[in-house]
Amino acid sequence: MTRAVAVGDKLPDVKLKYFDSDGNMKEVSTEGLSKGKKVVLFAVPGAFTPTCSMKHLPGFIEKADEIKAKGVSTIACISVNDAFVMDAWGKSVNAGDKVLMLADGNAVFAKALGVDLDLMDKGLGIRSRKIFLEDFDLPVDIGFHDFEVGSPQTLRMNVEVWVNAEHFPRTDTVAEAWDYDFLRTSVLQLVEGKRFNLQETVVHAIYDLVAARAGVMAVRVSTRKPDVYPDCRAVGVELASF
Repeated sequence: MTRAVAVGDKLPDVKLKYFDSDGNMKEVSTEGLSKGKKVVLFAVPGAFTPTCSMKHLPGFIEKADEIKAKGVSTIACISVNDAFVMDAWGKSVNAGDKVLMLADGNAVFAKALGVDLDLMDKGLGIRSRKIFLEDFDLPVDIGFHDFEVGSPQTLRMNVEVWVNAEHFPRTDTVAEAWDYDFLRTSVLQLVEGKRFNLQETVVHAIYDLVAARAGVMAVRVSTRKPDVYPDCRAVGVELASF
């Protein structure tokens, strides 16, 4: 079994496929893509899956200009799908030149990272392993504006955790399951009865809590305040290990 990549490790050099703007299939290595440059690479379990299509990929497309303004040359999405599927998915969400859609068709990159999951017996091929707590809404005394202080408001939290094979059950055994209750109750304990000026403080606390758990290979934590302004959907922050 491949040892899962850890923070500080060199990214494995593998070749990935994509279609250029002229419709030609191309190949690029992770080293060639990133050497001497600042890039953002994010991986998802599969193209066209509901959560990935509604939340993961659109967020990077929406924030592409803002991210690239920080000196990032390329934003790339990697999934265990073939290049044709990735190209079609990119077109369906108008990724354009904002996000490069990279195909890890044989799960070479996922395997090299140690985050592959074999679902061939279920007809789903090989996928990465992720556990998540989605849209967890809690009343939190947070914010530094006068109208926020002392008036708890909804704080919507999302936590995504990628785990190694040892900590992702292959059988229907409760003892092998990742402890969702721990995640939920720990987040509750972090914010209950406390006040915060910044969402960043909450995100860092949740991130540190989850990252310390055994088997965790990658983490993404985000919070948002959906009720703070009447003219926008929400304001929020995100902290990720990738």
